[in-house]
Amino acid sequence: MKHAYKILLSTALFGALAACQNSSIDEAPAPIAEAPTTETTLAAAEKTTAIETGQLSSAEAAAVEKLMWIKSANAEVDAKAALLAPKDGKVKLYTYSSRGDFYPGLNAEQVAQIKSRVMKEHAPGMGDVLHGQTHKALSREVRDYVKDYNMRVYTALMQ
Repeated sequence: MKHAYKILLSTALFGALAACQNSSIDEAPAPIAEAPTTETTLAAAEKTTAIETGQLSSAEAAAVEKLMWIKSANAEVDAKAALLAPKDGKVKLYTYSSRGDFYPGLNAEQVAQIKSRVMKEHAPGMGDVLHGQTHKALSREVRDYVKDYNMRVYTALMQ
């Protein structure tokens, strides 16, 4: 139940963030019909459990929880933020847990061109084992995000 509530909360926060990003500053916020109560939130979490997490193994549920950050991630915004505030003068590039340096979205020549200006960071929650279809789908979203993020950082550093 605790896990399903976290997924529901993450999904709700992602929806709220998306709504904020798609609205203009001059627009009045949409009225809220009724504030949710603990009972309605828990009931929604229980319903979500049956739909989203009810069939997940404990290993998949744990792996899915580690990747839920992707639901609120935005490669463009995150790359701009990283470029504006580098750590120790270097911008992070994402990689996966693997042998050697592999930066999704970039080839070896591109990495060599910016190597002195970047630092390697493992994509949060990624591993080399897939625990089920839900985990696989979220892993694909993370891969797409990482490719987009890395390419945006590369392009900005090459300008």
